[in-house]
Amino acid sequence: MGREVKAIYMKWRVIIKISFNDDRGSRLRCRVAECLEPSGIKFMRHSSTWEGPAVSPQEAAKQLARVLALVSDPQAEGIRRSRLDHLWIYIDRSAQ
Repeated sequence: MGREVKAIYMKWRVIIKISFNDDRGSRLRCRVAECLEPSGIKFMRHSSTWEGPAVSPQEAAKQLARVLALVSDPQAEGIRRSRLDHLWIYIDRSAQ
């Protein structure tokens, strides 16, 4: 007791590869973007991945949970035909 503990502010590097079937008008993809972009995870056209080089772990976890809920039941969001083809998530400690 009486000992102070310094908080370590670690960031994550997050890389996501996601693909959908029957996503007419990119409705599901756009909803995923609404979840990821505010946390600093942006779409990279050259690799077709979503990447965040230095993302708060708490924010990343919160937004990834939203994405998983969305892709698990897109019909609940009014997106009728779209469905997940694959989702790959890679997370490690950021060098930044």
